[in-house]
Amino acid sequence: MERRARRLPGLFVALDREGRVAVWSEECERLTGWTAAEVRRDPGCLFPDPDDCARVRAEWEARSRMTLYFDWEWHVTCRDRSRRTFSWFSCSIFTTRCWSKWALGRDVTHEKKSKELLKEVALGFTATSADDFFQQLVRHLTSASGMELGLVGELHPKRADSIRTLATFIDGQPVPNIEYHLDGSPCEGVVKQSARTLRSGVQAMFPEDEVLKDLGVESYVGRPLYSSGKVIGLMVLMSRKPICDAERAETMMEIFAGRASAEFERRQHELAMKKSDLLFRQVTDNIAPWSTSPRPAWPSSTTPARFATFWGYPPARLLLEPDLWFVGVHPDDRALLSQAHAGWSSWADDAQVCEFRVVHAQTGHERWLRDRSWKIWNTADSLEPRVVGIVEDISLERQALEHLEKARQMAEEASTAKTLFLANVSHEIRTPLQGVLGMLELLDSTSMAPDQRDNLHIAKRSAEHMLFLVNDLLDVVRIEKGKLEICPGAHLWSRFAHSSESHGVDFDVSLSPDLPDIVVGDTHRLAQVLDNILGNAFKFTSRGGRVTFTASLPTTDVYQRLGRSSDDMEQQQQRWVLFSVADTGIGITADKLPHIFDAFYQVDAVHTKKYAGLGMGLKICSELVTMMHGWLWVDSTPGKGTTFYILLPFDQPARESEEELRETERAEADGPVEVAHKPLDILLVEDNIVNQKVICRQLAPLGYNIQIANNGVEAIEKVSTTHFDVILMDVQMPVMDGLTATLKIRELEMNQEDKEKCLTAGMDDYLSKPVSRARLLQALRRWTCNSTLRRDPEG
Repeated sequence: MERRARRLPGLFVALDREGRVAVWSEECERLTGWTAAEVRRDPGCLFPDPDDCARVRAEWEARSRMTLYFDWEWHVTCRDRSRRTFSWFSCSIFTTRCWSKWALGRDVTHEKKSKELLKEVALGFTATSADDFFQQLVRHLTSASGMELGLVGELHPKRADSIRTLATFIDGQPVPNIEYHLDGSPCEGVVKQSARTLRSGVQAMFPEDEVLKDLGVESYVGRPLYSSGKVIGLMVLMSRKPICDAERAETMMEIFAGRASAEFERRQHELAMKKSDLLFRQVTDNIAPWSTSPRPAWPSSTTPARFATFWGYPPARLLLEPDLWFVGVHPDDRALLSQAHAGWSSWADDAQVCEFRVVHAQTGHERWLRDRSWKIWNTADSLEPRVVGIVEDISLERQALEHLEKARQMAEEASTAKTLFLANVSHEIRTPLQGVLGMLELLDSTSMAPDQRDNLHIAKRSAEHMLFLVNDLLDVVRIEKGKLEICPGAHLWSRFAHSSESHGVDFDVSLSPDLPDIVVGDTHRLAQVLDNILGNAFKFTSRGGRVTFTASLPTTDVYQRLGRSSDDMEQQQQRWVLFSVADTGIGITADKLPHIFDAFYQVDAVHTKKYAGLGMGLKICSELVTMMHGWLWVDSTPGKGTTFYILLPFDQPARESEEELRETERAEADGPVEVAHKPLDILLVEDNIVNQKVICRQLAPLGYNIQIANNGVEAIEKVSTTHFDVILMDVQMPVMDGLTATLKIRELEMNQEDKEKCLTAGMDDYLSKPVSRARLLQALRRWTCNSTLRRDPEG
């Protein structure tokens, strides 16, 4: 999703849950010159004053708490020290697990400069008549744009094919006004269609226009002038040279044309506007104010035409027939709007907001409106309250939200499809791996020549490495979907003090004597993190080097590095433990360090080929440490080595858990599995013939009686006629899967995600393929010996 966001055609920025920059789009990089990595590392590079960065961040946070979306502007400093102005639409809804807020933006630098110019022009106007006004307007326009010819004209009141110029400037000098025929000229398209910009070759496009030839016009920019939605004239800029900066010329034309249109309307409706209420002169095109007294259920006292167009009735009729307001509201929203206005007398000072739909009486089209209403007191009579409101047309906003929702659903469907695909691929890979590893394990227990055993171990390590890569892929998917869980359990530090194959590298283990003997944490995930980082240390350290693993209680310096105090950390009533893995390997350069925890990131292609791997291990480690509420960071010097630090919180175990763990440790050290009372009758439910052979040969030396079922249906048939002490059930099988078969078998009797499904279905335990002989025998002992033997819940 981050990759897609970075490639959006406009400006896009997103913050993570910690308030840091998570996404800085490619368009942002192009306009500012600052890369995403630079902005993530130091957002202050965008602001000339260091305080501006904190101010912008604080303002964004404050405004996000006040409203879900809003518009605002930033002034940023580019890499070349130039300044740009970005206008942003910020949104705090439809965020992701990684984003707390995001904003879409556009570059309004030229627009702002043009508006500033217009302000200066407007302040300089001293005209007292319409002719003087348009003369000054065109003079300023031609001067500011750098184009030699400019004019303002109005449509001829009697001849629709002509215009009369009101002001014309050529080479900085005013010329007499003329009547200009539109046929065969570029102005014809402006009046009849829309704005037009011709960068060059105008005479060739309109060979019949003699005026263009006489003036030597090469380029043209024209804009229509409107009054009450109708074209009443036009404004034109022309030049004897091609246009170099069309965007600037168009922006200035939009501004000046708007000013000219406003002047037309002001002159034409001056008397009427003096009689209008000030409220109606301040409204925008998409906001309609209303007021009513003393019954504020519907607008009645003042009804603007823009407001009435939502319903499709003339304002006068709405005033005479106030029930039409309610009739025009969508039937599904009438109760909501009535309820919103029902308790107006008890309203506080805050605005009452309600969103609803109206159905146009003539066209039947629906519009979404947002009504903001306030209760005020009439200054002339403080005893009579009055309700005023503003209605906005939010149809486009609603449409955008619907599109976002559809996009979110499509993204979720794509993510689900990816998860299902990887799950199926994992199953298909694990099934043959079970046969490969199982047979290699059986071969390893036989006598053979040393070189043969060495070849066998190479094959076994290769298969285990493939299994490791498959597990990494699945962990990445679970992390992305937020379904990877941390399962606390008591464990001993001694489990991590064992020696490791070091590839000719010295390996030192140091456990601080201050550490407690037993703590509560996720043994599996902790081992996964440590094994991954230790594996990297061995892999990137040359023969004769050294790898050192330490575990100790953190010092004050460690807390300070994380921006925490010792008192704050100790108040959490947990024991914090600092792990470190130091090596004397190749090290990591400073420019690569910020990216080593990114998914699928490789330092460079040379290391990828030499050391192998998918670049997912450290990403998984980072996510796991975060899920365990800890910290993971790294220090490195190229050519000297790397040190990874892991700070994790642990709980102290209850007395019962401590005794149970020590008993388990002693039981696991007792040696081979022993059957509690008699040789076990085992039903193996497995559809793969290779896996059937592997498991049977793993259990055959122990004298167990094994029967085989090829699917869930066969398993049910055998269980209904034969008693079995243990059932080894595969999950994914044809005809009937293992989960369904387990449910039906339990009825006859009475991936952590995969494990939960199996246990919920009634299975007692779960082993993911490939299953080693040791793991299989440990599970059998756990469920068949002494007090761990499963009993019928009915006694």
